[in-house]
Amino acid sequence: MDNLRVRLHRSVELSPLDPAQSPEVQHVLQKLALTP
Repeated sequence: MDNLRVRLHRSVELSPLDPAQSPEVQHVLQKLALTP
């Protein structure tokens, strides 16, 4: 779980565009949404 958060933060930091449009961010957000 924490690892997903770290990946999300890194993706946001590395993304020059709107981070919400990043496929990596979308993927992580989906996993977080599915995690109880």
